[in-house]
Amino acid sequence: MRSAPPVIWREVHWQRPFPIDAAMELLQRIATEPSLGAVRLEARASAAGIRWLIGLEKPQIGIGTSMVKQLTGARLTAPVGPRIAVVSAGRVRLRHPALSLTTERIGAITRSVLAALAQANRDGDKLVVQIVLGARRGPHLVPEGVEDPRRAWWQLLWGSAQAPTEVRSSLKQRASQHGFRVEMRIGAAAATPERRRSLLSSLFGALRVAEAAGTRLHLDGLAPASVNAARRPGSYRLALSVPELLPLLGWPLGDGPLPGLPAEHPRLLPALSSLKDGGRAFATTTAPGVVQSVGIPIQDAAFHTLLLGPTGSGKSTAMLSLIVADMVAGRPVLVVDPKADLVRDVLERVPEHRRRDVVVIDPLSDQPIGINVLAGANRSPELVADSLMAALKGIFDNWGVRSEDVLGSALLTLARTPGANLLWLPTLLTDSTFRRKITSRIDDPLGVSAFWARYDALSPQQQAVEIGPAMNKLRSFLIRPGMRAVLGQSESRFDLSELFTKKKIVLISLNKGLLGPEFARLLGSLVVGSLWPIILGRSALPQEKRTIASLYIDEVQDYLALPASGDLADALAQSRSLGAAWHLAHQYRDQLPAAMRSAIDTNARSKIVFGLEQADAAALAKTTRELSAEDFQLLPAHHVYVNLRQQGQQTGWFSAVTQPPPPVVSDAIEIRRQSAERYGRPVSEVDAALRRDLHLDHQTDTAPHAPSTEPVGRRKRP
Repeated sequence: MRSAPPVIWREVHWQRPFPIDAAMELLQRIATEPSLGAVRLEARASAAGIRWLIGLEKPQIGIGTSMVKQLTGARLTAPVGPRIAVVSAGRVRLRHPALSLTTERIGAITRSVLAALAQANRDGDKLVVQIVLGARRGPHLVPEGVEDPRRAWWQLLWGSAQAPTEVRSSLKQRASQHGFRVEMRIGAAAATPERRRSLLSSLFGALRVAEAAGTRLHLDGLAPASVNAARRPGSYRLALSVPELLPLLGWPLGDGPLPGLPAEHPRLLPALSSLKDGGRAFATTTAPGVVQSVGIPIQDAAFHTLLLGPTGSGKSTAMLSLIVADMVAGRPVLVVDPKADLVRDVLERVPEHRRRDVVVIDPLSDQPIGINVLAGANRSPELVADSLMAALKGIFDNWGVRSEDVLGSALLTLARTPGANLLWLPTLLTDSTFRRKITSRIDDPLGVSAFWARYDALSPQQQAVEIGPAMNKLRSFLIRPGMRAVLGQSESRFDLSELFTKKKIVLISLNKGLLGPEFARLLGSLVVGSLWPIILGRSALPQEKRTIASLYIDEVQDYLALPASGDLADALAQSRSLGAAWHLAHQYRDQLPAAMRSAIDTNARSKIVFGLEQADAAALAKTTRELSAEDFQLLPAHHVYVNLRQQGQQTGWFSAVTQPPPPVVSDAIEIRRQSAERYGRPVSEVDAALRRDLHLDHQTDTAPHAPSTEPVGRRKRP
C-alpha cells in the first residue's frame, strides 16, 4: 500500500485588519481547487501567543501557499517553532449533520474561539484547533419534498416526514454555498490532567457558540497521535459550508481588538525582501516569522540616513550601533553631539585598534583640541569664507545686508591670510594697525581691497555703526575661554581634513546645558560648515580612493548650514559621490526649515522613524499605504519603522526594534586624556598666543602709519 505524501507546514502571518470577505474568498477558492487535496489548517496557542499554520502535501505546497499570499496578502514562512505534541485530544461531530451551523455571528464566534485559545497562557500550556479539509462540495438544490433530517427511527414506520419550513431553510443555506467534508479536532497539553481538561472544555464551549437551532456539537475522544501527525481521517464526520467553517478556524478576522492578540496598532510589518546589514546592524525585525538583522551597508549609507523621533525614543541608541560598527571597520567617523551623552557612550566602546584615532573636541576641556576653521591646504578661500558666513548667518538674529557685507569681506580676508584664525575677526574690524598689517598683503583692488579702502575712509564712529550688530554678537561668543581655545588656535595639532586622510574618529561634544544653546550651536555650525570645502576637495581624488566617512549630526537643524550660493539637496547629492555618508537626526519635522526638510526627505534614502507626535505621524502616513498615522504614533521606545536603501533598491517600510547598546570595551576618561594629550593645548597657552598674535599685550596705536613688514601670525615650530 502506497504511503501518503509527507505534509509540509508553513506558518501564516495574517495581515491585520483581516477582512472577513477576504478570508471567505480564500476558503471559497480552496473549495473550488480540488487538486490541492487535503488541506490542514491549525490555530496553535501557548504562553507565547497564537500562531496559524497550513499543512499541504508536498506536491501541492507551491500552489497552496501562492493562493494564500495572493488572496489575503499574508506572509508564509517555515514554522518559527516546532508543532509541539498534544497529550489529550478530541474529535468534534455534529448532531443532525445535515443542518447548518449559524452563519450570522461570524465575528462573535471568532472572538469566542480566540478567547478560549488565549487561556493557554501558562508555561507548558498548548491548545490546538486542527481542521482537515477533505472532499469539496459544490452548491446544489434542495428537493421540494426533502425529509426532515431530525426524524426518529420510529417515525419511519409512519412513512416519510417532510422537513418543516425552518429546517428546509437551514438545508438550503448550506446547499447554496461551496463547502468541504471536514474533520475537526482539538488537542491540549498542560502540566496536569485537570489543566488539559479545563483547556479542552473551554475551547469546545467556544466552538459551540456556532450552534444553530436544531444542531448540537459533540466532542468524542481521540488518540492524540491523530492531531500530532495531522492524519487524514478514515471518514470525515462533518460537512460544512464556507460561511459555517470560517469562524471555527481561530483566524484573526475583522478589525479592532481581538482576544489573545496584540493590538492592531502599531502594525508589525515584515520586510518584503531579504535584508543585508553589511556589518552595520542597528536593529532586528519584529514582524512574526524569520527574525532578520537590520543594517545599512556602507555603500548604501552614502545615500544618507534620516533618524526622526522625539527625545527618549531611541535615536542615540541606533546611531551608537552604527558608529561602533564604523569604528570596528576602520572607517572615518564624525559625531556632533549636542548633549555629550552620545560622545560618552562612543568613548566607552572604542575598539583597541582605533583608540589612537580618537579626537575629542570639547570646549569645556582644560586642554581643548583646536579647529582652525580658516586653515587647510587645497581649500578655496572663497568657499571657506562662504561656508563660515552660512554658519554665522544661521546663528545671528537681525542679519542685514550691512552685516553680511562686513563679515563676508572680513572672513574672506582672513581666509586668504596664512596663520589666521577666527579669533582675529574682531581685532581686524576694530584695530587699524592690525588691519593694515593684514590687508597690505592682499592685492585685490576689485574685491576685498576696495572694501577695506572704503571702510578705512570711514570715521571711527561710522565704522562702529557699520560693524556694531556683528560685533555685539561676536564678542558675546568669543569672550568664552572654551570657545577661544577651540577656535583660536592658528596652528592646531589637528586638522579637520585628517578625518578623511587619516581616518580619524572625531567626536564633537557640545554640552549645551553647560555651554548654552547658542554657543553650542555656533561651534557645531562652524565645524560642520568647515567640512563642506574639505568634502568638495575630495573630487581631486580617484573614485576608488574616496573612503566613505560616516558623519553623524544630532539636532541637525542647529548645525547644518551651507553657503548662500549652495543648495542642500545638491550638497547631499554631491556628498554621495565624494564619500560622505550623512546620518541626520532630529525630533520633529517642523524643526527644519521647509527647504532643509524637503532636501532631506528627498536625499536621505534610508529613513529610521521612531514614535511620532500627531502631526508628524500624519505626514509620514501619507507617504505609505501600509501604515497609518496611528501606527507611527503608537510605536514604543526603541521600536521603529524603517525604509532603507539596500543594493540600489528601497526595501519598503517594515517594523524593527533597535538593538541594545554594544558592550563597553574601553575607558572613556582615559581615551579623552590621551586625545587631549596628543592633540590639545592648555587654554592659558592658547590665550597667550592670541595676545601675542593680536598685539594685545600693549596699547594699540590706531594712528595711520606705513605698513609693517613684520610677519603676521605665529611662526611654525621648527
